[in-house]
Order: sequence, then structure tokens, then C-alpha cells
Amino acid sequence: MRSVGQRLGPAVQALLACIALVAMWTLVAGKDVSWDVLNHHLYVPYAWANGRVDADFFGAGPQSYQNPLGYFPFYLLVRSGLPAWAIGLGLAAFHALALFCAWGI
Repeated sequence: MRSVGQRLGPAVQALLACIALVAMWTLVAGKDVSWDVLNHHLYVPYAWANGRVDADFFGAGPQSYQNPLGYFPFYLLVRSGLPAWAIGLGLAAFHALALFCAWGI
């Protein structure tokens, strides 16, 4: 009988290890409420979605005029009302894919 590790294969094991690693770091690091998060990652997609770009001149500084599409997943997760730990773990799992791809090189 083959073990779970043999059935999954080394690539899937590496992906699961990457997800576990970044999930643990997310839980250890905790919630971040810095200027960057509030005035950049949340405000830029908010301003774009609500038509505030023209009204709020440099609302988040020069970052106000960056392309907001990359920040929408985080903005929508925060607006959905999910707890901070769930948002952090979801984003950590997504970012583990980058670590997994780097492992594959």
C-alpha cells in the first residue's frame, strides 16, 4: 500500500508545504493596519469603484493614480466582511503559488 506522500507526488507535497509555510507566517504576523493598507490598497479601488478619483485630488498620495485592478481582490475580500485571519489565509494560499513556482525552477 502506498503512503499519502507517494500518491500525491513531490510537486503536490511541495505546494502543500508552501501553503502551510505562508499560512503559519500569516497567523504569526497578524493583521496589518498600516498607512499603506488603508490609504493605498483599500482606498485606490474604492475611489475607482465609487467615482472618487476626480473628486479626491491625491486622496492616497501619488499612489492614487495607479491602476487599481490589482488591488480589487483584497478590497472585495475586506468589503465582504470576512474576518482578517480568513482574508490573510486566503491571500497567503494564493501567494504560496509564487513560492511553489520558484521551487520548480
